[in-house]
Amino acid sequence: MNNERDLILQQLFADTYAPLPVDEFTIKVMQRTRALKIRAYVLWGLAAVIAVFAAWYLYSGFVLQLTNFITHALSIELVVFDSDWVRWVLTPINTLGGLLALTYTVVRRFRRRVTCIGYAG
Repeated sequence: MNNERDLILQQLFADTYAPLPVDEFTIKVMQRTRALKIRAYVLWGLAAVIAVFAAWYLYSGFVLQLTNFITHALSIELVVFDSDWVRWVLTPINTLGGLLALTYTVVRRFRRRVTCIGYAG
């Protein structure tokens, strides 16, 4: 027994090969299924894009007002200083946003230190 291909035998099989009706049916079903999946993906994608634009159109005024309110609220000075250089030096922590960021950083570092999250060993 050898592992070489017999070209004559291979040619005989190729000459007598005829696609079966079952194979053609399976191929057509798979093509139809693939086409339906692609159509569904396209329709879901278009629906998502339309939904995003509709939400943006409907809520853009509300979102703009909310953004302006949050921006104004976070930029309120906590302490008013007379001196410009003191105000300039303390600007990063003299706003409500700065105070919230500083508080978040301190709490996060304290929690990591106490629970040892993120430290190897």
